[in-house]
Amino acid sequence: PVVGRLRGVFGRVPVSVAGYSVAGIAFMLVVPLALMPLADAVVLPQACLAALRRPKFREEAAAGVYGPAIDLSLLNRHLQDREGVPLIIVGEDTPAVLHQWVASTSRPCNMMDIASMFERTPYEVCVFTHLGYIGEFLNAFMKLAIFVSSMVSGRHPHVDMLMYAHNVNNNMRRALLGLHTTRMRHGRPTADG
Repeated sequence: PVVGRLRGVFGRVPVSVAGYSVAGIAFMLVVPLALMPLADAVVLPQACLAALRRPKFREEAAAGVYGPAIDLSLLNRHLQDREGVPLIIVGEDTPAVLHQWVASTSRPCNMMDIASMFERTPYEVCVFTHLGYIGEFLNAFMKLAIFVSSMVSGRHPHVDMLMYAHNVNNNMRRALLGLHTTRMRHGRPTADG
């Protein structure tokens, strides 16, 4: 009688647990692929827009994380006549200059540090780090989408990462065009958006 009870308990439980495990894994793999078009059309452009409008790096710059304060007047004068033009700065102190400039400006802006993309996704570098808990959730979703798409395609994840780098640039461009359109609609020629 004891053996019969154990067989009844252990005979069905592992099969049902295995069934739930397979279904759970399939659900986790299908959901990112199914929701990616919706995320790409609606959620990610709005996340880019929110990241552009948020102040960035203020506490770190005030604490001196990016080195001693740098005189940004030359950079501000240079940018004054070139509003809306992408800026590429190259040099040894470039990260410190850009972090301090982004921290000091009140205009919608963002920066992409290519060196940090070796350990993080493009969306994490440009967008999700500025959105708090929502950004952390979106980052987990995006990493799962990258993993699933690389599993389905059979390519190395870094190849798919290049496509997501193009995607983040496209969504940033869409957000910037949206800010520009809103400014022009309201008759504001400055980047206060």
